[in-house]
Amino acid sequence: IFRPPLLPVLLSTTLVFDEGGSLSLILMRCIVLLFGLQTYILGKKLGASTIAATILSAAAITSPTVIDWGARYYHGVFAAMLATMVMNLLLNIDWKKCSPILMLFIGFSSGGVALARYSFSYLLGVIGFSGLMAKRIQPMIWFILAWSVAVLPFMLNDWNETGDLLASLRPQIDAPVDRALDPVKGVGWSAEHFPILGYLDIRLDLLSDGVWFLGLGGIGLLLRDKKWNELAVLSAIAIPHILIYSLLLGYGEERYMLLLVPLWCALAALYFDSVLQWASQLINPQPKSLEGSSKRNSR
Repeated sequence: IFRPPLLPVLLSTTLVFDEGGSLSLILMRCIVLLFGLQTYILGKKLGASTIAATILSAAAITSPTVIDWGARYYHGVFAAMLATMVMNLLLNIDWKKCSPILMLFIGFSSGGVALARYSFSYLLGVIGFSGLMAKRIQPMIWFILAWSVAVLPFMLNDWNETGDLLASLRPQIDAPVDRALDPVKGVGWSAEHFPILGYLDIRLDLLSDGVWFLGLGGIGLLLRDKKWNELAVLSAIAIPHILIYSLLLGYGEERYMLLLVPLWCALAALYFDSVLQWASQLINPQPKSLEGSSKRNSR
């Protein structure tokens, strides 16, 4: 019950066709490829070119942490891939004329990512709050309905097994309480257990410093172009995730920060176009006076 059920359910279906487990290994590698595909789609939605999005999606799937954990039966890459897919879907929302089919798909996907990693249950509150702020009640009904269809069967199974609908969530609900009662031995973050600056040390396990700097440039471009919707969607999904796995469930391991890999690579792809243009101008400079001189020669 403690382990999120969606990935085990998918893996168990492969055993129907191959008892040796080879298909399950292929499935895990396909999930890594989908991880790169969702990174590519996010980069394109933010405004990156095809070349930049392709290069940075390759950087995402060759991240040291993705290479290390992507081949294992572990939820991190799977959950980060699904959460990135939810980001891509949310970027399509137009609250003024919201499609019921889109909201059903977003609701089912949000429920799926909660079943891939329980901490992503906060998406229910984030998206619900956004809908209420936009005063769009009917789309939110479709969203909650689809989310319930995905999650309720597993909650009912918990109730049947333990008599508690939230049995699977209890360990993560209790962890912050344990930290507050005993910050040294508790599960959550504490200065004695893991220094706050220790998170800077895991950055190279996720991505190179060059990609981190390019990602900062991508944030600058979004701010410059006043793409507030894109910034709001990325922040609403990424910031709670970072806070949960740093302050509340601060295990101090890079595998819990895998969502940052597709997010930062997409931002880096956006800024990488500017770097390519600068390099092209450096290699093949085009002075502004060239156009005027060619017009004079033609006359």
